Amino acid sequence: MNLVDRMEILDTISNMYYALDSSNIEKLKNYYTEDAYVEFKYGDSPPRITTSRKEIINNLTTRRKFLDDQGITTRHYSSNIVMEDSSEIVFVKLMSLITWQRLGEPGPEVVHTGVSENEFAKTDDGWKIIKRITRIDHA
Repeated sequence: MNLVDRMEILDTISNMYYALDSSNIEKLKNYYTEDAYVEFKYGDSPPRITTSRKEIINNLTTRRKFLDDQGITTRHYSSNIVMEDSSEIVFVKLMSLITWQRLGEPGPEVVHTGVSENEFAKTDDGWKIIKRITRIDHA
C-alpha cells in the first residue's frame, strides 16, 4: 500500500460517513463490493449480519428513515485509524464516536462509541469495503 492508496482509503471512510449522515443512501453503494459482509454487534446481543451490498443498503435505508422521521441528525467521527497491508487486502481498524442531534435540543449527545474492523480491496472503481465488523461498546 502506498501513500495514494492510504489517502484513497481514508477518503472512502470519510465519504461513506458523510453520505450516511447526510441521508445520501444511494451514494453508499459506491463504498461496498457487491458481496460485502457486514456484522454489527451491540453488547451481548446476537450480531446483525448482512451478506450483500443490496442487503446493506436496504438496512441502512430503513435505519436512516427511522432517524429522519424522528428528526435525528447523526454525525459519525472516526479516530485512531490503523492500516495493515496484506497484498490484495488492506485491513483497517478504527474507533468511532456517534452523536445524535434531536430537533429542539440545545446540542448533540453521544449515543455510541465503538470499534470497526474493515477489509478493503482495490477495484476498478477504487477502494471498497469487502468486510466490516463493528462492535458497539455498550449494550
